[in-house]
Amino acid sequence: MYDTIVIGAGQAGLATGYYLKKIKQNFLIIDKGKEVGESWMNRYNSLVLFTPRMYNALPGLTLEGEMHGFPRKDEIVKYLKQYVNRFELPIQFQTEVVKIEHQQGKFIIETNQGTFQSNQV
Repeated sequence: MYDTIVIGAGQAGLATGYYLKKIKQNFLIIDKGKEVGESWMNRYNSLVLFTPRMYNALPGLTLEGEMHGFPRKDEIVKYLKQYVNRFELPIQFQTEVVKIEHQQGKFIIETNQGTFQSNQV
């Protein structure tokens, strides 16, 4: 059983994991992808974000490069992997949520990899 289960290892899920780790929560991030940044990898090769690097960083780790410059998709993939490694975020990949129920004060998360329980989702 976990204190919290975060569904999705995108930017919001990773940032949530960062803060959960800071407060020493027992948590797990689950994601249906095969690796962090997978959705970015599948976007077109010439993709450049329209916001500067200084607005694309997650808490606790700056995005390398000129802060007013615009990062490319490959930079974001590299950054997300670096983020997970730096903060040792617990992620279980290839885990797709099928159903969520709230029973007796606990959340039951059914996935293609089994069932998880948590106090919060």
